[in-house]
Amino acid sequence: MTRTRPADRRPGHETPVMTAAESVLADRPGPALAAAYQQTYAAILAILDGLSDRQRRTVIPACPAWTVRELAAHMTGVAADAITARFPVVNPHGPWAERQPVIDAFTSAQVTSRQDMATDEVLAEWVGQVAVLAPMLRAEQAFPAGSIPIIDWMVVSDIAAHNQDLRGALHMPGDRDSAGVALGLQRYVAGLSQRIAAAGLPALRLCTERSEHIAGHGPPSSALTATEWELFRVLSSRRSPSQIRSLRWSGDAEAYLPLLPAYGIPRNDLIE
Repeated sequence: MTRTRPADRRPGHETPVMTAAESVLADRPGPALAAAYQQTYAAILAILDGLSDRQRRTVIPACPAWTVRELAAHMTGVAADAITARFPVVNPHGPWAERQPVIDAFTSAQVTSRQDMATDEVLAEWVGQVAVLAPMLRAEQAFPAGSIPIIDWMVVSDIAAHNQDLRGALHMPGDRDSAGVALGLQRYVAGLSQRIAAAGLPALRLCTERSEHIAGHGPPSSALTATEWELFRVLSSRRSPSQIRSLRWSGDAEAYLPLLPAYGIPRNDLIE
């Protein structure tokens, strides 16, 4: 469940209270998802267009196997594979250890299949893919048969996370209060809710400066307080165990720590 923080409850400015976190992904806020994707896409292109060849070879600490250019290839691949239903069918909220070999091989292929393309060629391909993807995100056109159920939410949370990865690597912070971060956080909270329920743990309260989320079922026994952006980075597997423990906790942090990151827990601190 997600609700606005008390300080945000002003007449005419209420945010609707949602039911269980999982139901968020069943909603199809097409225009919002499309706008968030396109805003983030435009911001990333603006950054990439101004980079030198040396900067495009910068390694992304949050994606240590990839350079800036390879990250662009991945994001292009995500758009291309979303509009052609090529994503592998896995449980998006299952244990990361079960999904990792499949996802790693798939994303690696997105990069290696474009390794002989110049960065500008990759970006030109991305432009064409976005022209097809945007109407699908707006729900004006259906995603093709065989698409994973949350593909619209997935592509938005993915590009929002990688926008921050790129900015962190280049020391260009920004877009931390973007719609992509807010919507991506909703998706990650929904996944965490399923992981907590599957583990048989009490619900966890997640508090940010803008909203309050209940991940799991029943009354929460513990609480984590962080900024919306920091929580987004935690749930998208961009924070180490020590960084997660250093946040403001009430109750048992250790029980929830292995469940928080959607893609497994990184070993090293990521400083942004």
